[in-house]
Amino acid sequence: MLYAKTKLIMLLILTIFVFISSTTSIAKEKVLFEKHYDVKMGETLFAKMVSADIIISSWDKEEVSVVIEGSEKINDYYDFDFSYESGVVKVKSEKKSDWDIFSFSRGFKLIVSVPSKFKLDLKTSGGDIGIKMVDGTKEIITSGGDIEVENSKGDLGAITSGGDISIIKYVGRSVLKTSGGNIVVKELKGGLEAATSGGDIEIFSNEGEISAKTSGGDIVLNYDGENRGIELGTSGGDISILLNPVFTADVLLKTSGGSIKNNFNNSKMNELTKSKFVGKFNNGGSSLTAKTSGGSITVDEK
Repeated sequence: MLYAKTKLIMLLILTIFVFISSTTSIAKEKVLFEKHYDVKMGETLFAKMVSADIIISSWDKEEVSVVIEGSEKINDYYDFDFSYESGVVKVKSEKKSDWDIFSFSRGFKLIVSVPSKFKLDLKTSGGDIGIKMVDGTKEIITSGGDIEVENSKGDLGAITSGGDISIIKYVGRSVLKTSGGNIVVKELKGGLEAATSGGDIEIFSNEGEISAKTSGGDIVLNYDGENRGIELGTSGGDISILLNPVFTADVLLKTSGGSIKNNFNNSKMNELTKSKFVGKFNNGGSSLTAKTSGGSITVDEK
């Protein structure tokens, strides 16, 4: 009897989920709000959203355009607030009821165009965040979505609880953290701190100090330029490092559960075992440290 009741409940939940998914997918999106503000270069966009994707891009205007897109029913479930004061454009959404258990199925989009130089402070509780061609400091937080930033500059802080982070063609110091996703960084110029609890980290960097740590994934580093200090660590994966022939470093490679392969030509060994390498690349320099508890470490030369 208990098994039958449990099976019936699970079937009911599945039916509700399928119904919500189907009605959400066929709901026609429209422009619900559209606001325009005359601003100055270097001012700030502050957005705090619930169940929303945030899409930011730049244009050659000293103007901010704010558009909310979603189904016609969105206004039944959310309140919206827009303002511009003291150099800050603010966009906020709040649920009208804390007991709306189906709010996850009523997502919408915040689409904003800003001047090419603009500061961003973005938060969303249940959506993705995408930014293209915006120069300025950025603080980005999402509880359940992915983060993508392309062709931009400025100090960057990006945090997601359940998604991936992708940074492409970026100039500036970046601090990236995700609890359950992968981190991919390509064509980076600037310092990097990357951490994930359950994913892989892949880095293509031209310069800058680098710290990359993961509890359950692999780390791949492809590095050009002057070594300013590199620290790589994983509890359960492999580490692969690709360096140019003129790279200089004081090197420590260590593994508890795998092997070490050093294919860098101009290297001097101070200590070598199956699980540890201590030495110098090109007579030494800033530190290169790579440690893994459950995988192997490979260093190759371009």
